[in-house]
Amino acid sequence: MATNIFSIGQSALQAAMAAQATTSHNISNATTPGYNRQEVVQSSAGGINYGYGFVGQGTQVTEIKRIYNDFLTKQALASQSSASSLDSYYSQISQINNMVADTKAGLSPALQDFFAATHGVAANPSDIAARQGMVSAGVVRPDASDNVMVILEGDAAAATGAGLTVEPTGGSPAPTSDPIMLIPFT
Repeated sequence: MATNIFSIGQSALQAAMAAQATTSHNISNATTPGYNRQEVVQSSAGGINYGYGFVGQGTQVTEIKRIYNDFLTKQALASQSSASSLDSYYSQISQINNMVADTKAGLSPALQDFFAATHGVAANPSDIAARQGMVSAGVVRPDASDNVMVILEGDAAAATGAGLTVEPTGGSPAPTSDPIMLIPFT
């Protein structure tokens, strides 16, 4: 029985040494950003059946467990992911906003010219010059910094004359009277 008492005492000392080492590790990392403290988890080392019952064999270190709040960790990760997604969305929508809302370049002046020409045609529908002005206002000539996607339906010759690619609708191989002009976004 003397050996058993010494082995029980030895297991207790080993568990205490692991706990002390873990505590010193926690203290040395107390100011480390993102560090989570640790604790030693002990359990019974089991027992031996001597016929009259089980006699314990001391303690053992089951694990060294990191202490943190899983819910808060998941919430922080979800918030970071959401913030990153919203930053990306804001960057993309800002580019579109800058392109569309600029009063000197982009779509805004082109649309204003087009609707002014359309108003001119509505006021005088038989005037050929007003009609031609509306078709000309409908053709957007982007420069290198303001590529815009414009979908127009109208005269294929006017679009081709403006130097734009004309893709016919309806699957026909040649341009028809209702072309779609595409200028890709940058």
